[in-house]
Amino acid sequence: MTLVSSINIAHQALLVNQAAITAVSNNISNVDTEGYSKLDVNLASVINYSSSAGKAIGRANALSGVELVNIERASNAYLQNYYWQENSNYSYLDKYTNVASNVENLMNELKNDGLSSAMTSFYKAADDLNSDPSDITARQSYLSAADNVCSVFNNIATDLTNLSQSLAGDPNNVNSLSSSEISSNVDNVNNLLDQIAKVNYNIIKTNSSGNTSSALLDQRDTLISSLSLLMPLTVTANSSGTVNISLGERALLKGSIVSNYLEVKTGDAITPAIINIVGKAGNLVASNVNSEITAGKIGAILDVCGSDVTKFTISGVLDSLNTLASEFAGVLNNIQTGDPAGDGTTGMCIDGASKTLIAATENIFVPNDGSGVITALNIGVNSVISNDPYLVAAARVDLTTGVDYSHAIGNNSNMTLVLDSRTTDYAALNNTTMGDYLSNTVSKVGTDVKNLNNNFTSQDAVLKEIKAQLSSATGVNLDEELVNLIKYQRAYQAAARVFSVCGDLMAELINLGK
Repeated sequence: MTLVSSINIAHQALLVNQAAITAVSNNISNVDTEGYSKLDVNLASVINYSSSAGKAIGRANALSGVELVNIERASNAYLQNYYWQENSNYSYLDKYTNVASNVENLMNELKNDGLSSAMTSFYKAADDLNSDPSDITARQSYLSAADNVCSVFNNIATDLTNLSQSLAGDPNNVNSLSSSEISSNVDNVNNLLDQIAKVNYNIIKTNSSGNTSSALLDQRDTLISSLSLLMPLTVTANSSGTVNISLGERALLKGSIVSNYLEVKTGDAITPAIINIVGKAGNLVASNVNSEITAGKIGAILDVCGSDVTKFTISGVLDSLNTLASEFAGVLNNIQTGDPAGDGTTGMCIDGASKTLIAATENIFVPNDGSGVITALNIGVNSVISNDPYLVAAARVDLTTGVDYSHAIGNNSNMTLVLDSRTTDYAALNNTTMGDYLSNTVSKVGTDVKNLNNNFTSQDAVLKEIKAQLSSATGVNLDEELVNLIKYQRAYQAAARVFSVCGDLMAELINLGK
């Protein structure tokens, strides 16, 4: 082997180890960079195909030093895809649990200081009126307590309705969808698809020029992680280094081209928001793909604002409140103007002018929006009775007997029925009392939220484990990089020493030849 060959080998070693040190330095500088994948340096001996001729000098001449095969971005396709999948599930449970906890807080207010307290006050006022049926002040207090019950129903129903509409819009107002969270999330999905397509294009361009695209790949994977927070996705790799993204079997992105986007449309009371897939020109590709969006924030919003009875939903809680409000109003109205016992008796109120008993014809509770069905959102006290408290039916008589009851304004039989309604079980309320039905509804919400929290905690542990495995495979280990840095520094120093010695020898030989 000539000195020139040795100098060349040393020079090549200097360049290779300098490149390796640069890669390690890049790893160390990005140790805390989110989404960064470490660079692995791959070295190999330079292959010289000349014959060694079996002699020492021949074998020496066959040695050609080291070469840098590549600086490769660490990756693990299986773990990466697994991470994106579980990241979608984590985001789904995170959003679902957050919304459910908000509902639970509202319902706890009902149980503690809200509806339970209001109904207790209502029956206390009924008891006071029962003690003195002719007292106008007791009647006013009774109606005031009834109005308070209605207000609590109205407020909680309004809060739940507003929560649902902030998430998925109002089915009765198409303009509300644009300001909803699901609309914002769909816009984010489409923006991320555009960004990923652009990065894919830059990856193709960079690779075609022979340069490395590791930073672009990191950027692309970070964008996909953001996309997985919003929806479930399937990612497949292409030979060009790009990826395709689809929702189930429906393609959204092919390499550097976005083939389809998501759009959200106003639905109905059962399905407030509907997700469609549309082409770049806005043409409909697939309608109502809600059932395919089973994860991510969008999936959580679709489910919690939907009507699936097997899941926790805002509408399910509202339905329970509507049932209670309807039954409460129906029972009290029947006592006011009907014949709840079926014994032919009639509820009697007071004619304010003559101060005599007359048959009650006005219901206590009415829907305040003019509709025909009483719900938690629209229950209200009849304004006719509010303006004339004497129209509250405190008495109950049998008008078929022919007895003149007109002056029996001290009769309190009807208020006794009102008081009895508090401890009566009703079929519409699952054969429970009104108070127990409210408690059961609040308890069910609490149980559902606890289950969601448990699932979220489990999913959080799963995601952390996967992230740890992915970090172990592709992330920067500072101890490992420091060892590599020392290794390549020592190799560089040794190569520099060889280069220097060979240079000195070459100079001596030249001087000897003078």
